[in-house]
Amino acid sequence: MSSRRLAMLGCSRTQIDPEDDADFSFIVAFLEEKWLRRRNEDWVVSLLDESSVEKWQEKLEEYLITGGFRHGEADSRREMVDRMMGAAIEKKYGENTSSLSLTASNYTTAKEEKEERERNGGNPLNRIHCSSPEMAEAIKSLCTSLGVNATHPDPEISLRACCLYIERELNPAALKSWLEEEEKKRERLDLKSSFPLGVVSNKDPAVNIAARIIRVLALDGLKGSQSTINQTLIAFQNTVAEMEKEKKDIRR
Repeated sequence: MSSRRLAMLGCSRTQIDPEDDADFSFIVAFLEEKWLRRRNEDWVVSLLDESSVEKWQEKLEEYLITGGFRHGEADSRREMVDRMMGAAIEKKYGENTSSLSLTASNYTTAKEEKEERERNGGNPLNRIHCSSPEMAEAIKSLCTSLGVNATHPDPEISLRACCLYIERELNPAALKSWLEEEEKKRERLDLKSSFPLGVVSNKDPAVNIAARIIRVLALDGLKGSQSTINQTLIAFQNTVAEMEKEKKDIRR
């Protein structure tokens, strides 16, 4: 590996052995972070900290293929690193060339484009246009459903508040804890002993349990019948009230 090319790219090391896993990982991470910038910083850190050899190889292989640095199975690591360094050098001098013709207008445009790419790169919420009336109304409805304060004038902040609430309060661990607490509060019917039998107890426990089950089903049926009777009485009262009203109207 040429020490001159390494120095040209600002690398502190003078020698790199691509066949060594540690050196190969270092030069890929260095070139990506300093010059190529096709991934975010988290990817570089995860590559250097990856302890699993299989996952490390998968990350590198996916990066080299999608980046166009690996053309086939027969490519050696040295060839792939040479391609990466060539791309980094080309980008370095390309940036220097463009900086010579950089005007105030071009600088502002480039800065806005860069900020837009950074906003859209990491968080998917950045791709949502919260300024539209339809989206603002949908966000307000979401806040109401979750019990989040929806009075903030900026819909984007309200949306982020909803996401934060969901992340903290509706994650699997929180839901599991809530379900466990509700399960403890729930009163359970013990057909074996606590529910009254209603008849003379039999010495056979199975017969007693069957009797209790039959009584529960009968009570449930009575409850349904009572609801039907109440509905019928209400309908009858409404009919009588309408008839009385019609009689009064006729007398007038």
